[in-house]
Amino acid sequence: MARRVHLFGGDLRLAAPSRAVVEALSDSGLIRLLRVLPDAATAGGITAVEAPAPVLRTAA
Repeated sequence: MARRVHLFGGDLRLAAPSRAVVEALSDSGLIRLLRVLPDAATAGGITAVEAPAPVLRTAA
């Protein structure tokens, strides 16, 4: 899903996650697929030009 979103110029955003969620995503490595933002207002106001999606690694 993240790869498809990125291919179409989008990004995945997570607004105002709890500390436990951020820790779980970090531990699993999924945090690299998301833009974590402090609140929903910030998440809605950022465009792809201002905040590029993370670069996804492809399997060798």
